[in-house]
Amino acid sequence: MEQSYFCNEQIYQMQATYDAIIMLKIVHDAGGDPKNDPIHFFCYEWGEQASIFYEALNRIFGECQNTWSQNEYYEETNRIRIPLPQLKELYALVTSMEAKTYIKKFEKMLSKCCDQFEMEMKGFIEDDQLYVTISGSYGVYSSLLKQLVAIRSEVLYLIRERKRRILHRLRNIVLLKTVFDRLGTTAAASVEEDSSLVLSRIMEHCSFDYSLEAIRSLSYDDMLKLLEHVLDQVEHKKIKRVKRHESIYSDCCKER
Repeated sequence: MEQSYFCNEQIYQMQATYDAIIMLKIVHDAGGDPKNDPIHFFCYEWGEQASIFYEALNRIFGECQNTWSQNEYYEETNRIRIPLPQLKELYALVTSMEAKTYIKKFEKMLSKCCDQFEMEMKGFIEDDQLYVTISGSYGVYSSLLKQLVAIRSEVLYLIRERKRRILHRLRNIVLLKTVFDRLGTTAAASVEEDSSLVLSRIMEHCSFDYSLEAIRSLSYDDMLKLLEHVLDQVEHKKIKRVKRHESIYSDCCKER
Protein backbone atom coordinates (compact mmCIF):
# COMPACT_ATOMS: atom_id res chain seq x y z
CA MET A 1 0.00 0.00 0.00
CA GLU A 2 1.44 3.38 -0.98
CA GLN A 3 2.44 5.61 1.92
CA SER A 4 2.75 9.41 2.04
CA TYR A 5 5.29 11.23 4.15
CA PHE A 6 6.85 14.62 4.75
CA CYS A 7 10.51 15.28 4.20
CA ASN A 8 12.56 17.10 6.84
CA GLU A 9 12.34 20.39 4.94
CA GLN A 10 8.52 20.28 4.95
CA ILE A 11 8.45 19.44 8.65
CA TYR A 12 10.70 22.42 9.44
CA GLN A 13 8.45 24.67 7.34
CA MET A 14 5.36 23.51 9.23
CA GLN A 15 7.03 23.87 12.64
CA ALA A 16 8.28 27.37 11.89
CA THR A 17 4.96 28.45 10.36
CA TYR A 18 3.03 27.07 13.34
CA ASP A 19 5.34 29.02 15.66
CA ALA A 20 4.64 32.15 13.59
CA ILE A 21 0.86 31.62 13.69
CA ILE A 22 0.96 31.38 17.50
CA MET A 23 2.83 34.70 17.61
CA LEU A 24 0.14 36.30 15.44
CA LYS A 25 -2.47 35.04 17.93
CA ILE A 26 -0.46 36.60 20.78
CA VAL A 27 -0.34 39.91 18.89
CA HIS A 28 -4.12 39.77 18.40
CA ASP A 29 -4.79 38.97 22.07
CA ALA A 30 -2.49 41.84 23.12
CA GLY A 31 -4.61 44.32 21.18
CA GLY A 32 -2.93 44.22 17.77
CA ASP A 33 -4.81 43.85 14.50
CA PRO A 34 -2.98 41.31 12.29
CA LYS A 35 -6.13 40.88 10.23
CA ASN A 36 -6.39 44.42 8.85
CA ASP A 37 -2.66 45.05 9.20
CA PRO A 38 -1.39 41.59 8.22
CA ILE A 39 1.93 39.97 9.04
CA HIS A 40 3.29 37.44 6.56
CA PHE A 41 3.55 34.24 8.55
CA PHE A 42 4.57 31.45 6.17
CA CYS A 43 8.13 30.26 6.76
CA TYR A 44 10.14 28.39 4.13
CA GLU A 45 12.70 27.15 6.63
CA TRP A 46 13.32 26.97 10.34
CA GLY A 47 14.52 30.26 11.77
CA GLU A 48 12.54 32.53 9.45
CA GLN A 49 10.00 33.08 12.23
CA ALA A 50 12.61 35.26 13.97
CA SER A 51 11.64 38.23 11.80
CA ILE A 52 7.99 37.68 12.77
CA PHE A 53 9.04 37.65 16.43
CA TYR A 54 10.64 41.11 16.10
CA GLU A 55 7.67 42.43 14.15
CA ALA A 56 5.36 41.14 16.89
CA LEU A 57 7.46 42.91 19.52
CA ASN A 58 7.16 46.19 17.63
CA ARG A 59 3.40 45.74 17.23
CA ILE A 60 2.86 45.07 20.95
CA PHE A 61 5.50 47.19 22.70
CA GLY A 62 6.36 49.87 20.17
CA GLU A 63 9.71 50.37 18.47
CA CYS A 64 12.30 47.96 19.87
CA GLN A 65 16.04 48.10 19.28
CA ASN A 66 17.75 44.85 18.30
CA THR A 67 21.48 44.12 18.05
CA TRP A 68 22.63 40.81 16.58
CA SER A 69 26.07 39.29 17.03
CA GLN A 70 27.88 36.00 16.43
CA ASN A 71 31.04 34.73 18.11
CA GLU A 72 33.85 32.60 16.65
CA TYR A 73 31.91 29.45 17.51
CA TYR A 74 28.95 30.65 15.42
CA GLU A 75 26.83 31.14 18.53
CA GLU A 76 24.21 33.80 17.93
CA THR A 77 23.18 36.45 20.44
CA ASN A 78 20.40 39.00 20.10
CA ARG A 79 20.20 41.93 22.50
CA ILE A 80 16.86 43.74 22.49
CA ARG A 81 15.71 46.89 24.24
CA ILE A 82 11.94 46.76 24.70
CA PRO A 83 10.07 49.88 25.87
CA LEU A 84 7.45 49.41 28.55
CA PRO A 85 6.39 52.97 29.53
CA GLN A 86 3.58 51.60 31.69
CA LEU A 87 6.24 50.74 34.27
CA LYS A 88 6.60 54.45 35.12
CA GLU A 89 2.88 54.63 35.80
CA LEU A 90 3.15 51.59 38.06
CA TYR A 91 6.12 53.08 39.94
CA ALA A 92 3.99 56.16 40.68
CA LEU A 93 1.27 54.01 42.24
CA VAL A 94 3.39 51.81 44.52
CA THR A 95 6.02 52.31 47.21
CA SER A 96 9.71 52.04 46.36
CA MET A 97 9.87 48.72 48.23
CA GLU A 98 6.93 47.35 46.25
CA ALA A 99 8.51 48.56 43.00
CA LYS A 100 11.72 46.66 43.81
CA THR A 101 9.71 43.53 44.55
CA TYR A 102 7.86 43.75 41.22
CA ILE A 103 11.07 44.41 39.28
CA LYS A 104 12.67 41.36 40.87
CA LYS A 105 9.64 39.27 39.91
CA PHE A 106 9.59 40.53 36.32
CA GLU A 107 13.33 39.97 35.89
CA LYS A 108 12.81 36.40 37.03
CA MET A 109 10.10 36.06 34.39
CA LEU A 110 12.58 37.29 31.76
CA SER A 111 14.62 34.12 32.31
CA LYS A 112 13.15 31.60 29.92
CA CYS A 113 14.62 28.53 28.25
CA CYS A 114 13.05 27.00 25.17
CA ASP A 115 11.51 23.70 26.23
CA GLN A 116 12.41 21.87 23.01
CA PHE A 117 15.58 23.51 21.68
CA GLU A 118 18.71 25.44 22.65
CA MET A 119 17.38 29.00 22.69
CA GLU A 120 17.47 30.88 25.98
CA MET A 121 16.25 34.32 27.08
CA LYS A 122 17.56 36.40 29.98
CA GLY A 123 17.15 40.03 30.87
CA PHE A 124 16.90 42.86 33.34
CA ILE A 125 14.80 45.99 33.84
CA GLU A 126 16.11 49.53 33.95
CA ASP A 127 13.66 52.37 34.46
CA ASP A 128 10.87 51.67 31.95
CA GLN A 129 12.89 49.46 29.58
CA LEU A 130 13.28 45.69 29.31
CA TYR A 131 16.78 44.67 28.24
CA VAL A 132 16.60 41.16 26.86
CA THR A 133 19.34 38.86 25.58
CA ILE A 134 18.38 35.86 23.45
CA SER A 135 21.13 33.33 22.89
CA GLY A 136 21.04 30.45 20.45
CA SER A 137 19.68 30.30 16.93
CA TYR A 138 17.34 27.33 17.23
CA GLY A 139 14.18 27.58 19.26
CA VAL A 140 10.49 28.37 19.54
CA TYR A 141 10.02 32.14 19.50
CA SER A 142 6.36 32.13 20.53
CA SER A 143 7.22 30.87 24.02
CA LEU A 144 9.57 33.85 24.49
CA LEU A 145 7.01 36.32 23.15
CA LYS A 146 4.36 34.86 25.42
CA GLN A 147 6.60 35.43 28.43
CA LEU A 148 7.30 39.06 27.50
CA VAL A 149 3.62 39.76 26.94
CA ALA A 150 2.83 38.13 30.31
CA ILE A 151 5.02 40.77 32.00
CA ARG A 152 3.24 43.55 30.12
CA SER A 153 -0.17 42.10 31.00
CA GLU A 154 0.69 41.89 34.70
CA VAL A 155 1.96 45.48 34.72
CA LEU A 156 -1.31 46.66 33.14
CA TYR A 157 -3.32 44.57 35.62
CA LEU A 158 -1.42 46.00 38.60
CA ILE A 159 -2.02 49.55 37.35
CA ARG A 160 -5.76 48.89 37.00
CA GLU A 161 -5.93 47.32 40.45
CA ARG A 162 -4.00 50.14 42.12
CA LYS A 163 -6.20 52.77 40.51
CA ARG A 164 -9.30 50.82 41.51
CA ARG A 165 -8.10 50.66 45.12
CA ILE A 166 -7.30 54.38 45.18
CA LEU A 167 -10.75 55.21 43.77
CA HIS A 168 -12.31 52.84 46.30
CA ARG A 169 -10.56 54.60 49.21
CA LEU A 170 -11.47 58.04 47.90
CA ARG A 171 -15.14 57.10 47.65
CA ASN A 172 -15.14 55.84 51.23
CA ILE A 173 -13.37 58.99 52.41
CA VAL A 174 -16.09 61.08 50.76
CA LEU A 175 -18.79 59.06 52.55
CA LEU A 176 -17.12 59.40 55.95
CA LYS A 177 -16.21 63.07 55.45
CA THR A 178 -19.79 63.89 54.48
CA VAL A 179 -20.95 62.52 57.83
CA PHE A 180 -18.27 64.47 59.72
CA ASP A 181 -19.05 67.72 57.88
CA ARG A 182 -22.77 67.41 58.55
CA LEU A 183 -22.83 65.91 62.06
CA GLY A 184 -19.34 66.53 63.42
CA THR A 185 -18.97 62.84 64.28
CA THR A 186 -17.00 59.97 62.78
CA ALA A 187 -18.50 56.59 61.92
CA ALA A 188 -16.52 53.48 62.93
CA ALA A 189 -15.55 52.27 59.45
CA SER A 190 -12.34 51.70 57.51
CA VAL A 191 -11.64 53.24 54.11
CA GLU A 192 -10.31 49.82 53.05
CA GLU A 193 -13.72 48.18 53.47
CA ASP A 194 -16.27 47.75 50.73
CA SER A 195 -18.25 50.97 50.17
CA SER A 196 -21.54 49.23 50.84
CA LEU A 197 -20.23 48.06 54.23
CA VAL A 198 -18.94 51.56 55.03
CA LEU A 199 -22.36 53.04 54.28
CA SER A 200 -24.00 50.32 56.34
CA ARG A 201 -21.83 51.28 59.33
CA ILE A 202 -22.74 54.93 58.75
CA MET A 203 -26.42 53.95 58.86
CA GLU A 204 -25.83 52.26 62.22
CA HIS A 205 -23.93 55.33 63.40
CA CYS A 206 -26.94 57.47 62.47
CA SER A 207 -29.36 54.96 64.14
CA PHE A 208 -31.01 54.46 60.80
CA ASP A 209 -32.38 51.05 59.79
CA TYR A 210 -31.26 50.16 56.28
CA SER A 211 -30.16 46.63 55.33
CA LEU A 212 -26.73 45.84 53.92
CA GLU A 213 -28.35 43.81 51.13
CA ALA A 214 -30.33 46.85 49.98
CA ILE A 215 -27.23 49.05 50.08
CA ARG A 216 -25.26 46.58 47.96
CA SER A 217 -27.77 46.97 45.16
CA LEU A 218 -27.09 50.72 44.94
CA SER A 219 -24.63 52.51 42.68
CA TYR A 220 -22.14 54.83 44.35
CA ASP A 221 -24.11 57.91 43.21
CA ASP A 222 -27.24 56.42 44.77
CA MET A 223 -25.30 55.76 47.97
CA LEU A 224 -24.42 59.46 48.17
CA LYS A 225 -28.05 60.43 47.59
CA LEU A 226 -29.22 58.01 50.27
CA LEU A 227 -26.60 59.33 52.70
CA GLU A 228 -27.67 62.94 52.13
CA HIS A 229 -31.30 61.94 52.69
CA VAL A 230 -30.45 60.15 55.94
CA LEU A 231 -28.32 63.03 57.20
CA ASP A 232 -31.16 65.46 56.42
CA GLN A 233 -33.45 63.37 58.61
CA VAL A 234 -30.87 63.10 61.38
CA GLU A 235 -30.38 66.86 61.37
CA HIS A 236 -34.12 67.42 61.30
CA LYS A 237 -34.61 65.16 64.33
CA LYS A 238 -31.76 66.91 66.08
CA ILE A 239 -33.34 70.32 65.46
CA LYS A 240 -36.72 69.09 66.70
CA ARG A 241 -35.08 67.65 69.82
CA VAL A 242 -33.29 70.92 70.55
CA LYS A 243 -36.50 72.90 70.07
CA ARG A 244 -38.36 70.55 72.37
CA HIS A 245 -35.72 70.96 75.06
CA GLU A 246 -35.83 74.72 74.63
CA SER A 247 -39.60 74.64 74.97
CA ILE A 248 -39.41 72.58 78.15
CA TYR A 249 -36.78 74.88 79.56
CA SER A 250 -38.91 77.92 78.68
CA ASP A 251 -41.98 76.42 80.40
CA CYS A 252 -39.93 75.72 83.52
CA CYS A 253 -38.73 79.30 83.62
CA LYS A 254 -42.29 80.61 83.35
CA GLU A 255 -43.47 78.41 86.23
CA ARG A 256 -40.77 79.88 88.41
